[in-house]
Amino acid sequence: MDTSLIDRLALDGEPIATIEPQACAKRRERFVRMPLPWISLAARLPGRVCQVAIALWYLTGVKRVTTVKLSANLCRQFGVDRHAVRRALQQLESAQLVSVVRKPGQLPLVTVLPVQPDEDIQ
Repeated sequence: MDTSLIDRLALDGEPIATIEPQACAKRRERFVRMPLPWISLAARLPGRVCQVAIALWYLTGVKRVTTVKLSANLCRQFGVDRHAVRRALQQLESAQLVSVVRKPGQLPLVTVLPVQPDEDIQ
């Protein structure tokens, strides 16, 4: 950049500060994207279903797939213990929001299922 141009634009003889490219590096924020009809159905279910639902949608967004292995560590970050996760998955299955494959000694394999849009929600 032409420093003489910067000097000419300076106010009261004060140089204008320039921003180094490294100072503009983007910070990686994490987001959860969920369809409103899906989460509105999950929100009506009892217990820690919403926390488990958020964890599921977070994983599906990060991995860009609809089927994920739901780890106890991730659920603990959302304040849910493994027993509450089991109950929440049963509730989500009953509501036909997920399908779960369970194998002894392995993490549950959860597939998030699509739902029909609800006309009441906008």
